[in-house]
Amino acid sequence: MAALKNLLEQIKEAFFPTVLYHSGMKIKTFLEQSILYMGYDSIDFGSLSAIMDELTVLGSKNNQTGAPANFPNPNSGIFNPKDFGYNLFDMKEQLKDQFRLREAIIDNVYHLKPENDTFWVQSASYVMPSVLVEQTFANNGTIRPNYEDLNSSTIVEYSTDDSDLWTLDDLADEADPTTTGKIISVTTVEPLTVTDQRKVLLKGSKNVNIPYCLAVRKDEIDDLLDFFDDVIAGFSGLRDKIEDTLDSLTSLLNQAVPNMDEFLPDFLNRTGAIRMENHFFSVPKMMLLKNNSVGNPRIPSDFVDKIGAKALYANYHSYDSFIPGNRNPTNPTETAAKYIYEQVRIPFGLVDFNNVLINSYFSTQDGQVGKFTKVDWNVRKDFAIVDYWVYNDWMSNIEENIA
Repeated sequence: MAALKNLLEQIKEAFFPTVLYHSGMKIKTFLEQSILYMGYDSIDFGSLSAIMDELTVLGSKNNQTGAPANFPNPNSGIFNPKDFGYNLFDMKEQLKDQFRLREAIIDNVYHLKPENDTFWVQSASYVMPSVLVEQTFANNGTIRPNYEDLNSSTIVEYSTDDSDLWTLDDLADEADPTTTGKIISVTTVEPLTVTDQRKVLLKGSKNVNIPYCLAVRKDEIDDLLDFFDDVIAGFSGLRDKIEDTLDSLTSLLNQAVPNMDEFLPDFLNRTGAIRMENHFFSVPKMMLLKNNSVGNPRIPSDFVDKIGAKALYANYHSYDSFIPGNRNPTNPTETAAKYIYEQVRIPFGLVDFNNVLINSYFSTQDGQVGKFTKVDWNVRKDFAIVDYWVYNDWMSNIEENIA
């Protein structure tokens, strides 16, 4: 019977290997503990909070193997020193780039929120006074469109890892709709109509390079497990016959036979686990993790819709879009097109300074949104020479395509 039990164990391990666990790190925990250590009261992620609750990174591994769920002494989830994000500054800057974040310290609370979070505009209290901006008569400042902010392409791309075939497979399998826009997303801006190609001056490219691989999730259709899951009902009768045969051997051999239930895998236990070619890999992996129905951490099925390359553009980097409706779906007229004002003289006092110090956004007399980029305050004479921008949809005849 021992030989039969060993054979069943070998079959189970060959087709349904035990799920092993590697130690990772919740980025939210890393940042929270660092911010508290620095003396701030808390950290606020705003509209990114739900993502941050699940956002997890797995540092590169070169000598740590996975362990069973009940392993008594798990390895540390801290990054290796060579991994980007090992220190607080690098991790913060990486998040700012990936999710288009803005940071500020207000009332001893560290705010790290997406640029499209309404917090930044709603908390603005300064109202721009009505001043004439022109050179001929007032000799006060200049105005120009933000040509330099219009890029012909925006590329959001996760890294791949030569030491893990699955990350390369996700990138290469264009026929698989689940991988489209997962690892890399390219958004292009083109004119709707062209009368003279020589006058098309769209240029520039924005690249968002994420120094981590996006995890590859094990789905129900990944391997032989799923084949057995689909047809297991058809084999239920065969299983009963095997059990009857084993039961008959019990009295004949005067020994207890193995319990078949011990060798039947939990078909849902592997769903949502990360797929890795082996224990060791050189590029950290990023994923979302939440507990499944039995309390095991698993990657949710919609994680690509939340942090995949295409989703990152649609949800965060579209803030820079010049196409009406793309930047802010709730406001179909809003775009990233703006007028830039430079060297404008405005009345400016201590109360104004305090308001702008807290939040550089402001509203104009007619309710438009603007933002200071430079303030040179003359304290004695209560005026300031400022640079700022105000949203204005000056661009037309373009379309945006995302893949």
